[in-house]
Amino acid sequence: MPLAGGEPRHPPLPSIFKLGQAITPRHVDLLLAALLRRRRHRLVGALASQALANSVPPTARTHLLAASALLASSRPRDAARRLALAGPASSARRLWNALLRRACAEHGDSRHALEMLFAGVEECGVVFSPSTYRVALSMLCTRGDMETALKVFDVMTAAGCQVDDRVCSVIISGFCKVGKAEDGLEFYRRVRREFSGFEPGLITLTALVGVLGREGKTSEVAQLVREMERKGLVGDAVFYSSLVHGYMSSREGSVEKVMGFLDEMNQRDAKPNLITYTSLVGGFCKRNSIQQCTLDENPDRPQVPNFQ
Repeated sequence: MPLAGGEPRHPPLPSIFKLGQAITPRHVDLLLAALLRRRRHRLVGALASQALANSVPPTARTHLLAASALLASSRPRDAARRLALAGPASSARRLWNALLRRACAEHGDSRHALEMLFAGVEECGVVFSPSTYRVALSMLCTRGDMETALKVFDVMTAAGCQVDDRVCSVIISGFCKVGKAEDGLEFYRRVRREFSGFEPGLITLTALVGVLGREGKTSEVAQLVREMERKGLVGDAVFYSSLVHGYMSSREGSVEKVMGFLDEMNQRDAKPNLITYTSLVGGFCKRNSIQQCTLDENPDRPQVPNFQ
């Protein structure tokens, strides 16, 4: 019976079987998705194999659903082998990214992501794109699993994938998130030491100045800023906010120096934002210097914090 909009109503899959109608790949995918939602992982694999045996060609979604069921059954290597059947990683990148997100999700086992990547590279000859590695690294760092993140980084570099600005910054930020800023600095030094072609861009430097400031390494911050200027890199509001936050988080940070950063921001049209001011207020509170925080009472513009 047609729907109100005129579209014919598709009969449920059991009815299609009973009526002897032709089973299409779309029908198979719908049933696989329903079984996966109900955690019937063994049935997903059995149905996918049965469909193939009955000459129903698998789609990209068929491979992803079957691989997801294997992953949920703690069989990451088998999941990688199954997804490799979908074709070259360049054409199946979206599938690999989706499966890696599932492995790195909050309630997933992040070690499965590492095993899948390793199996894909070593056993299936898959050549992953940098974006696929970034998906895994970003999610692992977000959940604070830096040990696995470093192993994924090693798999990536061993496969000949170049280390770029975003990869470096996400790992440095990940170390900061788990309270291991010094490890983040050591990772940066390792990258500069082992990968001669790597040149940090503004993304990495933004992560780095915040770490150095929090560690009280103000001389290294100054050296880094001078290096930026020599390369012609100009810091934006995010960069300076990270710099201010790092300085104000450290007992070694100079208030006068931070005020200089604010002047520099205004001169370079990188206007201080809410994050900048929040870092300043927090830093003054830690120093018991809240009296230095006032409001600008200039009636010609909205009130914003002014630090004297």
